[in-house]
Amino acid sequence: VGYEKRAALTLSGGEAQRVALARALVLEPRVLLLDEPLASLDALLKSRLSEEFARILASTGVTTVYVTHDHNEALVVADRVAIMNDGRVVSEGPVDQVMSVPGDEWTARFLGVEPSIEGIVKASEDGLITVACGADEVFVVGEAAPGDHVLVGVRPEDVMLFAPAEEMPLSSARNHLAGHVVSLSPRGATWHVTVASDSVRIVASVSRASLRDLELAEGASVTAVFKATAVRMRPAVSSA
Repeated sequence: VGYEKRAALTLSGGEAQRVALARALVLEPRVLLLDEPLASLDALLKSRLSEEFARILASTGVTTVYVTHDHNEALVVADRVAIMNDGRVVSEGPVDQVMSVPGDEWTARFLGVEPSIEGIVKASEDGLITVACGADEVFVVGEAAPGDHVLVGVRPEDVMLFAPAEEMPLSSARNHLAGHVVSLSPRGATWHVTVASDSVRIVASVSRASLRDLELAEGASVTAVFKATAVRMRPAVSSA
């Protein structure tokens, strides 16, 4: 309201993208193609508009093919995601599963996480699954039968790190993996810290303040803590 008489050339980038989406939706399309609709916007505006686009597209119910190179944007907007490499789909499925449990090493690097953890279901009781991953165990909420070969993964933002001598707060997190830091890499306002235990490697996203407080450096001992509900799992694909 109040923009009806403004010339199109006076609209800001965000306003222009809203108008473009409205022009497309007013035709009531059966399928909508959005090719990098927020690519030219700054990070703050992109974050706000991705939430708006997700809400609008969900309310209209129109099937949308949304192309983006921004992982966070995909997590906000998509229900299902397909990741492409050299024109070939290398991973496809529910967004939370695909972005947490990469199907191959290239996809893991693209997403900035470690390759998925291979394991065998050791026990399953009341929806809580114990997955044996070499010498370690990972607890997952889901459905699987003992003996199933699976892949599991957890997003960096769902992993908390604690120094070995640090008193941990009371938490419902079942997964406590003792390990050491093998690498650190900056990710804008945060750092990605790769932690290796006896058999498992995962990535944690930590703030710069936490990096200093924990005195994190390569070789430092840490405990990685994450909830069973944060772990994603899918069947391992046999190479046979």
